[in-house]
Amino acid sequence: MFVRSTEKETRVVADRIRRQDQNPLAPVNTKSEIQRAWTLLIDSYISRSHIHGLYLLFLPSMRRRMRVLWALALICACTVLFHVSYLLGDRYHNKQFQTIVAHAHASIHHIAFPVVIICNKNRLNWSRLPEIKSLYNITPSQDELFDRILTAYDGFSFHKFNAFDSLLGESLDELNHLNFTEIVIQMSWRCDEILRDCHWQTASRDCCKLFRPRRLPLGYCLAFNELEKRRGTETGINTGLLLRLLLREGQHAPGNSGLKGFWLTVVESSVWFGFPIEVVPHSRTNVAVTAVYHYFDESTLSL
Repeated sequence: MFVRSTEKETRVVADRIRRQDQNPLAPVNTKSEIQRAWTLLIDSYISRSHIHGLYLLFLPSMRRRMRVLWALALICACTVLFHVSYLLGDRYHNKQFQTIVAHAHASIHHIAFPVVIICNKNRLNWSRLPEIKSLYNITPSQDELFDRILTAYDGFSFHKFNAFDSLLGESLDELNHLNFTEIVIQMSWRCDEILRDCHWQTASRDCCKLFRPRRLPLGYCLAFNELEKRRGTETGINTGLLLRLLLREGQHAPGNSGLKGFWLTVVESSVWFGFPIEVVPHSRTNVAVTAVYHYFDESTLSL
């Protein structure tokens, strides 16, 4: 009787222990799962971290000596980082930054008028094509290919490189001796061809004396006040630069079916190119320009 009861109690205790081991919600197993999850998270971060040397500290194949050296290097780098950050923060808080408005309505006589750039969407004057063909001795067998190449140049700009897709697979060897960059310059629009009735500060002026050629991603354009840095003396409508743009659609490349019109860009004299404004044909366009004057002296905080 005594032995049987002992075996029964032993069997009950063993079954109870086995059930506890099979319980997935046991505190010991939950803690190990959390540790494993955090370990995987840290490993995934370290493997993708951009901090140089951090992943080497936890690399399993790294030797202890190299691990110590990398740890010292990382500690030194962090120390230098914190020290420099402290110096920059201390410098920022110790030096006061003051903005002083000298005059709320300063005269515009000291500010140069911006550079005005005018570009025709059709880059070439097609009426000069016979002259160009005669100058470069283009034979009748080369006429069609020569016209197609110049038509591609007519609609070509920095963001429209696909203008030459129509020439893929064509043999250009017979025209390989030609400098098409020079030909495009010779066929570009001149000031007396697209500009008329120029006025500067309400006074009539010669357009060709105001504008000069300028090469831009949009082609060869005409720029006003590029080098002269003329200064404005009056404000209001029709007091700056006033001119008439001639579209001359009949002298455009017949193979270019793109939109007609002009690009107008207003930039400072030290800026090469800006965001152009589209000028629609057969319309009056007024562009307002706001004068902003910036200057600094030795007391200005340099960043």
